[in-house]
Amino acid sequence: MSVHSSSDSSSKSLLAKGGFTFFVTITRTGPSSGTLSYQGTISHTCGCQWNPATQMPAGTFPGCSATYMGSATGPRGKREGIFIPNVPNRVGIFVHYMPAGGALNVWSQGCTVIADADMVKIWNDINPKDGKNVTVTVEDKIPTR
Repeated sequence: MSVHSSSDSSSKSLLAKGGFTFFVTITRTGPSSGTLSYQGTISHTCGCQWNPATQMPAGTFPGCSATYMGSATGPRGKREGIFIPNVPNRVGIFVHYMPAGGALNVWSQGCTVIADADMVKIWNDINPKDGKNVTVTVEDKIPTR
């Protein structure tokens, strides 16, 4: 599912100075799939999915955090995710992993899901955890006919 990843040494120097903000852009290019682009001390791009019946609205959501998802579990125990607060009319919205072959209606109840390896790479780059230091932007670029 990964299509791009690179290291950015200039970003690392910003991180060392503190006050670093990480950016996630979810670009919806189809009814249930698109691209997630991450910018932090690394750059990473991967495919992403969501359940079209429960997808979150487009917009920019500052104050997000890399954190664990309450009681949800994953391959390493607690499930890693990026919590997206202040989504209109929603609670508990995350970017998190979905296992290969997982059903969108089970794994995405408003959340955006990505492959486990992509989630781990992004989650490990974001520090501190629970830092409200991630801005998530969701944009629609679905072609019209």
